[in-house]
Amino acid sequence: MKTQVFIMGLIFGVLLVAGCAKEQIIGGDKDEHGCLISAGYSWNATIGACVREWELNEAQREAAKLVVAPLSYPVTVVEVEVLECTGCFNVKLQRNDNQAMQTIKLVDWKVATQDDTEPKACTEEAKICPDGKTVVARNPELNCEFDPCPGETGGTGLPNPASVYCEEQGGTLKMVETDAGTQGICVLEDGTECDEWAYFRGECPELEKTFCKPEQRGTVACTMDYRPVCGWFNESILCIKYPCAATYSNPCTACSEEIVKYWTEGECPE
Repeated sequence: MKTQVFIMGLIFGVLLVAGCAKEQIIGGDKDEHGCLISAGYSWNATIGACVREWELNEAQREAAKLVVAPLSYPVTVVEVEVLECTGCFNVKLQRNDNQAMQTIKLVDWKVATQDDTEPKACTEEAKICPDGKTVVARNPELNCEFDPCPGETGGTGLPNPASVYCEEQGGTLKMVETDAGTQGICVLEDGTECDEWAYFRGECPELEKTFCKPEQRGTVACTMDYRPVCGWFNESILCIKYPCAATYSNPCTACSEEIVKYWTEGECPE
C-alpha cells in the first residue's frame, strides 16, 4: 500500500514539474534584455535598446542612440519619427520592465527641453543663400536659427537624412520654389517625383495593395517562381508598432498564410 502511494506521489510530482516547465515556455518569447522576439525585436548593443533593425536607417539609429544613452532602464524603440528639420526626431520608447510609454523629442540632435517644445516667435528676418536664388527664414524648431541653405548640413555636420536617403536609393535631388518656400524633390529613376520627406517616410510613391482572398488561404500548391513581395500582417499579430510585414517568395506563398492581409510588390522595406 505504501509502495502504491509512493508511486502515485512520484507520478503526480513528475506531472506537476512538466506542467510548470510547459507554462514557462508559453509566452516566453522575450530574450534576456526583454526584447519581444515574436514582434521582430532584437537587442542592438550600439543603441542600447530593443529595435526592429529593418525599420531604422542610419540617421534614425543615431537619434535612438542619443535618446537611450542617459536612461537607466531597458527600453524598446517603438518608432523614430523624422521631423522636417535637420536633427529633429520624435523617439517613441516603451520600458521593458513596466511597459510604460514615453516620447522624447530631439531638436538639432539634442534632447529637447520644455522651452524647445513650446512655440517660439522668431524675427521675420531672411537671408539669401550662396546660390543667389534661395531665401531661408528663421526656424522656431531650430531655436530661431536660419534654415539650412541647399547643400548645407545645419550646425551638426550631419546631412539632411531625407536628401541622403533619396540619393542612396538611386534618386536625384532637385530644389523647387513653392508658395511655402524652397522644397526638396526626389526624382526617382523611373521619373516619379516625390517630396523628399514623404519619400523618406515611405509615403511616396504609394504602393499598390493587393488583398488576399479566402480561397488563397492554406494553399499548398504554390509555384516555385521567385517574385518577391512584402506580405503585410493583419491585426492578429502581436506587434508594438503596426503594421508588421515579412518578405515572401511570391504572392501565392504570402496569401497562403492566414496572418497576411495584403501584399505589395518587392521585398519589405529595411
